Amino acid sequence: VSIGSLYQYFPNKLALITELHERHRALVAKSVLGALDAMDSRPLDEVVLHVVQCSLSVHRDRPGLQQVLHAQLPQLSLQDDASPAKQNVGNRVYLLLQAHLPGGDQKSLSLAVQTLLTMCECLVHDVVLNPRADADDLAAARNIARALCGYLDRLALTR
Repeated sequence: VSIGSLYQYFPNKLALITELHERHRALVAKSVLGALDAMDSRPLDEVVLHVVQCSLSVHRDRPGLQQVLHAQLPQLSLQDDASPAKQNVGNRVYLLLQAHLPGGDQKSLSLAVQTLLTMCECLVHDVVLNPRADADDLAAARNIARALCGYLDRLALTR
């Protein structure tokens, strides 16, 4: 595909990268939502581990794309709130937390969702973009899940 052909569909580089990012988010969302559906009645720590494993798997599929998207992150983060994929995952995680953290008000649950998704995204990206020779994906997923569950445990204790 020539550069000229691409610019028939995208007015500039940022528009092209934004579309690639949203497609990537849609793939992650499909995987994460599928994991949440498959683990619906399981304990929260098992759900979190499964979601992290699915997210890592999707991110591992195209490491080159991850590097390009990560390099463009400051510009892409401006469109975060408009991402349908991110909104769908956020809504589903909100329902999950609502079920597992009873008594939480809407404001605190919304903040918890934002914090949890940001932590997960940052940690998964770090594992994919900065691979360590001594860690496999299962060990990395378990460590990320422990961090996320630690946050959720503290959140539950402060209620």
